[in-house]
Amino acid sequence: GQKAKKPSAVEQSFVVALDECYQLYKKHGARSNKKLVPPHTWLHNQAATRLPKSHVFSMAEGRERTIDGAYKKRVDVSVYDAQDTPKAVIGFKFVMSNYAQNATNYFEGMQGETANLQAKGIPHFQVVVLQLTIPYYAQAAPGIPVREETLRARHIDRYIRLANGHPTVNRPHKLALVVVKVVDRHVVLADATEIPDIDASGIRALRNELSIGSLLAGVSALR
Repeated sequence: GQKAKKPSAVEQSFVVALDECYQLYKKHGARSNKKLVPPHTWLHNQAATRLPKSHVFSMAEGRERTIDGAYKKRVDVSVYDAQDTPKAVIGFKFVMSNYAQNATNYFEGMQGETANLQAKGIPHFQVVVLQLTIPYYAQAAPGIPVREETLRARHIDRYIRLANGHPTVNRPHKLALVVVKVVDRHVVLADATEIPDIDASGIRALRNELSIGSLLAGVSALR
């Protein structure tokens, strides 16, 4: 098998924000938005650093913007030029539980949100964070997981196919798929090789075109 790859500095920095997100989720529960502040702030700061002439809006400053696409939608992190025209949106999704039953909904929902923005010519950057082992909770008993689900190659294949497919209105301008695991109650990066039944092309995709570094390079290219 392939050897694990050492995470880049930007990946190591991102996972700190993801762990903060996870700790707030554990403390305040699934319904609280507090957990989103660390990762949104991290993405905000990355965009602001890379695009110094632009204005970035997000919950980091309590100033999320609503963008008028095909329908009005409040967005996670948005980048505007000096004339207050939207240049890009960065969306963030960290799946904390019950992935398998919702996998198709997440995937289709992401494409719908992407099409809503890109139909208006606004590039959509999407960050998706999945756990190697995902707790499954019964609706009747939200506190204790009934079982654990394992992330499989088929769960990520659809993202890889979308990212590598023809540019369409529902394909994000750039897509990052970050796989993590919980070790000693903290979120750490998982290596692509840890996904059962993943093949060499899947590993390559996660390490290269679907990496957070690749997405941020796409943000930098907006200048």
